Amino acid sequence: MPTARLNLLGEPTLFSEDGIHLSNFPKKAFALAAFLVRSPQARASKRELADFLWPLSAAGQGPRNLRELLFRVRQFELSAGVQVLNAEGDTIKLDEMVSTDLLLLKEGKWASAAKAKNLLSLYQGPFLQGVPTLGDPVGQWVLQHRRAIEDEFVETLLAAVSEASSELRQSSLSRGIEVASTSVSLRRELM
Repeated sequence: MPTARLNLLGEPTLFSEDGIHLSNFPKKAFALAAFLVRSPQARASKRELADFLWPLSAAGQGPRNLRELLFRVRQFELSAGVQVLNAEGDTIKLDEMVSTDLLLLKEGKWASAAKAKNLLSLYQGPFLQGVPTLGDPVGQWVLQHRRAIEDEFVETLLAAVSEASSELRQSSLSRGIEVASTSVSLRRELM
């Protein structure tokens, strides 16, 4: 199947390899994909995923909800002609043909001023923007990872513009503040 692009920075979105927005991807599947991307091996057991996505559900309900979600994802994949998730026994992982903005941010070579614009275009806003972060354990996990990812972005941006011209440095830092609005480090650098 063709590749897909999963954006988890800013409003979660999924695109085909042709750049077509695939709007019917189940919303809960974005949280599942984010959990996989942030997991050490980029994979998780079905039990871990059920416990993560439905931590407060009655006994047996989490795994049942996960089966239903995986069925809906599979139906979506078949209709859209892309594969996003792979199941290997009891383990779920992102398909190796799926690219994500988070992995690009993590693996990118951004330590040059010339790449600052690419870095800024990659970071479209907070991790899983629009996902509520109050009250439930999933929201708390999102908030924790949102802060960590924003810190990684700020650190990477500061390194990328450290030797940039004054004009590029100022515009990059200003744009960085727009998308990472809570960053004290960026504000301090801009002064």
